[in-house]
Amino acid sequence: MLLSRVSTPVVDLDIWHEMALIREAFVQGGIPQVDHFAYTATLPRVIDHEWGAGVIAWLTARGLGAAGILALRYLLAALIGIGCFRVAQARQRDALPAFSLIAPFGIALVGAAFSPIRAHLYSLLFVTVLLGLLERDRAGDRRWIVACLAASVVWQNLHGGFVLGAIVLCAHGLEQALRGKRWLPVALAAIASLALVPLNPYGIGYYRYLWRSLTMARPEIGEWSPTWQALGSLHGAVFLGSLVFLAYLVIRLGWRNMPGIAILCAFAAAGALHQRMLPFFAVAGVAYLPGYFSALPVGRRSAVRFERSGRLQLVWLGIAIFFLDFTVLCRPWALEVPARGAADEIVYPVGAVNYLASTHFHGNLMTPFEYGAYVSWKLFPAVRVSLDSRYEVAYADWWSEREFQLYRAAPGWRKTLAAYPTDAVLVRQVQALAGALANDPAWKRVYSDASYEIYARPEIVLPVVADRRPLMAGRFP
Repeated sequence: MLLSRVSTPVVDLDIWHEMALIREAFVQGGIPQVDHFAYTATLPRVIDHEWGAGVIAWLTARGLGAAGILALRYLLAALIGIGCFRVAQARQRDALPAFSLIAPFGIALVGAAFSPIRAHLYSLLFVTVLLGLLERDRAGDRRWIVACLAASVVWQNLHGGFVLGAIVLCAHGLEQALRGKRWLPVALAAIASLALVPLNPYGIGYYRYLWRSLTMARPEIGEWSPTWQALGSLHGAVFLGSLVFLAYLVIRLGWRNMPGIAILCAFAAAGALHQRMLPFFAVAGVAYLPGYFSALPVGRRSAVRFERSGRLQLVWLGIAIFFLDFTVLCRPWALEVPARGAADEIVYPVGAVNYLASTHFHGNLMTPFEYGAYVSWKLFPAVRVSLDSRYEVAYADWWSEREFQLYRAAPGWRKTLAAYPTDAVLVRQVQALAGALANDPAWKRVYSDASYEIYARPEIVLPVVADRRPLMAGRFP
């Protein structure tokens, strides 16, 4: 089931800007701290919290190609799964029965976290590692703090989600204090992890970035929306069911008999506020809930049935075969750069980018938020983009909002196009802007295929191409 859930074949949108950053870093002789990819309103100092993930992605893609990226994704998934089981095993020696019953609900919540390959995955892995280290603290072993701080330094250079580590430590420390146990070492570890933040290429400037990132609204990014707005979806229903199950366990066992409950509740609150946080709730739930469940009479009876029931084993085998078949349909051995698809699917401008490359276009290209990074990876430095998925990392808030409105062809869209020296516009045919540009004499259509169109200013000399051939998927990298 886990394999089927993490077998998303479509290349993640963010990996392109991560690799482009590191490629440019080798050209510049260091991690760039000003933007080189956009021609629009960017921040005076660019702090990319995923630069370390970019190094890993760039080196992997350069050395091993698509196969290396897929292998890295499955390795991280395996490490997270094993880590969760080890934590559950620390609570209950014979954890497999309860773990097997509860893990599917966690797997259902991981969502797009395993998109190949998001820096988000590194935060999931380090949260799992931290949960394991905290089991040592509960056992009275303080040596975990050294490993925790070392991991924190690595984590903060891979992904900005390292802030979750401090939150986990604070939740654990609060729980220890309420239990009348030693909490000061945990509190000091949390403070030390935040004090080590300047150990990155951006120094103390990282603090300012973190404050902006953690406090800004992201109304245009669906995964940052509250989960209660998606209770009709699979992950929304599973999340709600998990909360009901957690409440049942608290009533039956009492919170004092549920070590780690503060961490689980913290991630539950975060998951309710933002769908992006659901995978972290899933990791904590899969690690902790089996131990809670095993403490109940029904959990102990389930363990006996799990070991002795031939029918149950046949059911489990049938489930395994079903998900294995589903996994094969997902083609887990493939890494796709799709050039066509439905309006709500990721569709890369493969044909349009190939057209610009073949015509040796040099200039400024207005790009949709999702696909600017792909354009930069393929065409920089000849082409500079208007916006990409770095979002708060590189762009002014007001400009990001204006471009979102531009592609909806909202009132004033012509002023947005005129705000910066835009030479051409890349637009998906399903976007409202495509229809608006088709009726605007100030722009001429120079390229079109089944998915994308390019409009250029009349003074830009480009051949007119209407490609009606079946679109071929792109190649990674």
